[in-house]
Amino acid sequence: MQISISEVKRQPQQTLAFDERISFPEWDFLGAHAVSGVEPFSVKGKVYSLDRKLWIHFSYEGMVHFVCDRCLKSNDRLLKGEVKSELSDVDEFDVEWLVIRDGHIDLTEALTDDIVVHLPIQLVCEETCKGLCPHCGLNLNHEQCNCNQEQIDPRLEGLKNFFK
Repeated sequence: MQISISEVKRQPQQTLAFDERISFPEWDFLGAHAVSGVEPFSVKGKVYSLDRKLWIHFSYEGMVHFVCDRCLKSNDRLLKGEVKSELSDVDEFDVEWLVIRDGHIDLTEALTDDIVVHLPIQLVCEETCKGLCPHCGLNLNHEQCNCNQEQIDPRLEGLKNFFK
């Protein structure tokens, strides 16, 4: 989703408000997560000039359907966030502003960057999720298995009787 900001650049007293819905046809930027679907994100904000600099401020929210990394249960998570960033024509590697290209800013890129940065390493159904038993595969959130939980590293097994 490209937003033209040429009007705000020409007339610094102007404010450009936007209210868009952004769809992600391919949710490939979360490669490590098992995401089964993404609903369109609602994005509302504005582009404005302050102290001779251009700024963008927007909030977003959208639903992501995923599989829990611990127990493999299907879940939904509402992702919400807010972005406030300076805009610049300077396109350098690893900058802390959004880049203006041909008088436009890429709102999808800004949204994607913020989601990736704030997403947890593991997507879990609940923080207290116990996951699956590594031996029998039983979902430990629903019942306890009878597997021997004591695992000894085979390299250290010789030390098992050391203090006896």
